[in-house]
Amino acid sequence: MIKVIAVLGPTATGKSSLGVDLARRFTGEIIACDSRQIYRGLETGTGKATPEERKEIRHHLMDVINPDENFNAACYRDLAHQAVREIHGRKHLVFLVGGTGLYLRAFLGLLFPGGEGNREIRGQIEEKRKKEGDGFLYQWLFQVDPESAARIHAHDLYRITRALEIYLTTGFPASQMKKKSCFPDPDYQVLKVGLRREPADLIDRISERIEWMFESGFEGRTIVDEVEGLLRNDYDLRIKAFSTIGYREAFSFLRGEIGRAEAKEKTRRATWGYARRQMTWFRKETGVRWFHPCSEAGEILAQVEKFLE
Repeated sequence: MIKVIAVLGPTATGKSSLGVDLARRFTGEIIACDSRQIYRGLETGTGKATPEERKEIRHHLMDVINPDENFNAACYRDLAHQAVREIHGRKHLVFLVGGTGLYLRAFLGLLFPGGEGNREIRGQIEEKRKKEGDGFLYQWLFQVDPESAARIHAHDLYRITRALEIYLTTGFPASQMKKKSCFPDPDYQVLKVGLRREPADLIDRISERIEWMFESGFEGRTIVDEVEGLLRNDYDLRIKAFSTIGYREAFSFLRGEIGRAEAKEKTRRATWGYARRQMTWFRKETGVRWFHPCSEAGEILAQVEKFLE
């Protein structure tokens, strides 16, 4: 049985710093559990560990693919399991650190059939949308999966497409598939450490991060500089990487559609909304023990030490 310590929670709660501190203290390595840190070239806006931290502690599943390459939860699961075997082979501890709840579920073997995504079917749905219009997709979903349609806004094309993709992949409505019983990977014993902060504190930390992203960045390379670099490499603007919070706002700034101050504010609001959605997701995650990363740091250490006994 391989022991895994998962550090999870909303963005800007301090997961990366805690993960590095724990890995340093307990001789471990970190597997990033983040759907944006997998991309090369997306540094400042994705909260990756600093170059110094990555030199000290080995990190996995960062800079895995180029921004225009496809990747899904099933890909993550396979690479993460491979990384666990490598880390365990070196007799180091495994720390899974990040805020992408779907990737955590994939890692633990909790993806329902069809939950990993299907690029070909997604392309077919997009062709239908182009031919019939956006409204057609919602009506289609309402016919095949009224329960999902009732929960999804008629203009939320991403979630509509995702629900249709699950239906076409499995033959069953997404609402039904998500209720199916799944079982965790038997090879892992997992301690889930959740980080929480008061909303006002979290908003302040988000604001500070965004100011750093747009004005300083890693070694003076801001998020605007990164977007300029991606554009110079002729990446299609429709790729998933450009939908990342901060990058899409920086792109709008570069096109002259908004000013720098507005780009920061839009990024702040979007990041806060994302943090709230993450918290909603993780509240449904079973077995999470919640801590404040500063005032309850001693309790976190005690829990990890007890887990490792």
